[in-house]
Amino acid sequence: MLLRILIITLLVSNQALASDDDLALKAAAINSESVRSLNISLSALAYLVHNSAGSYVPIWHLEDTGQINEVYELESAGYVKVYKSLGLPDGTENTVPFISIRPTEAGSQLRKHILEAKHNKAKQAGTP
Repeated sequence: MLLRILIITLLVSNQALASDDDLALKAAAINSESVRSLNISLSALAYLVHNSAGSYVPIWHLEDTGQINEVYELESAGYVKVYKSLGLPDGTENTVPFISIRPTEAGSQLRKHILEAKHNKAKQAGTP
């Protein structure tokens, strides 16, 4: 709950004049709280929330972008199951290794609560 409040506070803060150093310290504190309470970084949390479950992503792309770290971080914390395949399910790109992630029950619940918090904040701000 504390992490949820901290994330929402950082994302919706109206402190337009806050210094870059202040924001960096706040972001680091929220990341530390995420690691402490959820066992994942904010980067991994963002990956969980913003990526479609069951989609196939080439491993080379995940390695090039560094997102492979988030995938394994989520897997290690028990929020996703990682499936590797050579090619896509339809038989195309059969020489390319892919990863597909599927949230566990805990991962699905965490994603749901983060999206609800985002939706509730938008609703409070009058955004449809």
